[in-house]
Amino acid sequence: MVTAVVAALIGLVVGRATRGRFSAVAEHPVRTWPLLGGGAALQLVAHVGAERLAYPLVLLSYVALAAFAARNLHLVGMGLVLVAITVNGGVIALNHGMPVRPEAAADAGVRELGPAHHLERDSDRLLVLADVIPLRATGEVLSLGDLVFAVGLADVTARVLHPRPRRSVLRGRQGLRRRDLRPLMSQ
Repeated sequence: MVTAVVAALIGLVVGRATRGRFSAVAEHPVRTWPLLGGGAALQLVAHVGAERLAYPLVLLSYVALAAFAARNLHLVGMGLVLVAITVNGGVIALNHGMPVRPEAAADAGVRELGPAHHLERDSDRLLVLADVIPLRATGEVLSLGDLVFAVGLADVTARVLHPRPRRSVLRGRQGLRRRDLRPLMSQ
């Protein structure tokens, strides 16, 4: 969670440093906000709710978040976010929770695992995509999917601070056509 907040803040700093402005955010249509809100709410409920409900709530949240990302692929960087959500959700579904490497948890200073997380088991699969990267600065253990998510989130955040590119006068949806150039060639 801390990593996602830091990634969004990095995106804001990069966006502003490259002359982005907050008023440009309105130019980027974001579709299906309720899926984002619902996915985030399900994650929150899984963290504070009954432990036995954590796994299905987390899975359902990943479905909602993946649907939100898929509906917003027009935003640059959202493709990375979708890949990350899909990979992490797949590992969680496959292993009935996200496996966490014990050594990584110890290195990061993690004292308690979150909902739908468990220490690695012999029966777990795709461990290379599990939480295996200790991040002592935030007290988290990350997966490769978490890193891809952070990069995608920072990219989306930075880019929405810039105006949408305008279409060229000469290019339509079908592309440039010779007859479109006639008026220009006669000058």
